[in-house]
Amino acid sequence: MALISAVLVVETSTSTYTAAAATSSSSSSTASSSASSPTSSTPSASAQYTSDSTFESSILNSTNTYRANYNATALAWNASLATYATAWASKCHFNHSHGAAGENLAEGYANVTDAVDAWGREGSRYDFRNGGGFSESTGHFSQLVWKGTTGVGCGRVDCDGQGGVPGWLVVCEYWPAGNVVGEFGQEVGREVGRLEAEAEGKGEAGEYLAYLAAKMNGGGRKGDPRVGLLIVGVGMLTALWL
Repeated sequence: MALISAVLVVETSTSTYTAAAATSSSSSSTASSSASSPTSSTPSASAQYTSDSTFESSILNSTNTYRANYNATALAWNASLATYATAWASKCHFNHSHGAAGENLAEGYANVTDAVDAWGREGSRYDFRNGGGFSESTGHFSQLVWKGTTGVGCGRVDCDGQGGVPGWLVVCEYWPAGNVVGEFGQEVGREVGRLEAEAEGKGEAGEYLAYLAAKMNGGGRKGDPRVGLLIVGVGMLTALWL
């Protein structure tokens, strides 16, 4: 069977972009590789779409797994956001509502977990070493793990061709909205264990300890290596004194 075409959209406080997911093995552009290809169509819809409780739990489980991996606290389900998202999804317009909340859209995925995973996997391309920032190829991810966001509410509808949307449309609203210019450094945390592994592998004790110091002050941020060296020096002096 032919693959279902899938498209992702993210809206931020400053811009909107569209990134088409791959529909064939010949696709090799950066935009099309921003998400894995959706699975083939199936005779019946996933319970993640058809059951309200399964839909909600699947969104929260997938979302909060990614957030935990990037030092962000778990989101709570927001019924008001979900109502708004459902109302917008029911229009089967594959574009943004331009509301006050952050917003991620996905279409064409076999289940909700696949849709959230497509957003989350963009983290592999996020430029942590240079302070991050908004990018069209990572905007879904940065909203997904934005530390300042505390609530999420999502809606879905099987458009079945209406409005040019051939399958299930998922709309997720986030509050407070993420992807705020100037705040990426403090709001998008490093993946848990990643900096430790990098620092240990290079023998950069100062950088590693600086990371630990930074983590105690908010978590997930790369600290100044001089802070780590200071901690080492204080530790050595303490050992000698004792």
